[in-house]
Amino acid sequence: MQFAGEDPERLTELRNDERQRTVYRPALIETEGFAGFCMVRNLSKQGMKADAYAEFAIGQRVVVELSQVTRVDGEIIWSDGSDVGVRFDNEVDVVAALTGSEGIPGNTARGRPPRLSINCAASIVTAQGEFSTQVSDVSQRGLKLTVSGVRGGDELTIRLPHHSVKKAIVRWTQDGTAGLNFVAPMKYSELAEWAIRVQNDQKGGHPQSLEHEKHERHAGAGRGRRTIAPA
Repeated sequence: MQFAGEDPERLTELRNDERQRTVYRPALIETEGFAGFCMVRNLSKQGMKADAYAEFAIGQRVVVELSQVTRVDGEIIWSDGSDVGVRFDNEVDVVAALTGSEGIPGNTARGRPPRLSINCAASIVTAQGEFSTQVSDVSQRGLKLTVSGVRGGDELTIRLPHHSVKKAIVRWTQDGTAGLNFVAPMKYSELAEWAIRVQNDQKGGHPQSLEHEKHERHAGAGRGRRTIAPA
């Protein structure tokens, strides 16, 4: 386990405080040049422990989106494999972060899975044939992409890079863009790994996600863990 260079007693206090509320909540974590999914395990007003599905550098600056109404800047203060500890720059309202409401009447963000803005090429198969498309955001339940000639309720097949074929249903269309719901939602870890691979491709590199590299090492490949380093 690695720690930031500060008073160990202070770090222990922060870690104990983070464990005051045990949660199992998906969130987004962003650094310069990377944005991905994480699973928050422990949350307090001062920080969090999360599985980031990759290794981050100690001292690295991050932005965490706990809900559509709660975004907070922070710093990686410890890491243990893919588990990271983040200290927030400013205290957060834990209840608001978990409910996604922040006291806003009629707010519909509660329970909505985090959506990651991501640009990648894909293809869809409809009754009219197969067409190229561009994905603009994705969540466990579905995605948004460019498409024409489809209507709400249509079922189609989408082929994503680094992923098996997915069946989806068109939920809405507007000006050449459509929102799709997957017939079978993605597993969260699968989605997080996929987002890492797509961004690796866009950067022109070939580092693998952490889970893939663990599999490679167990198979005897001997590769190191995937690290999200500062840009």
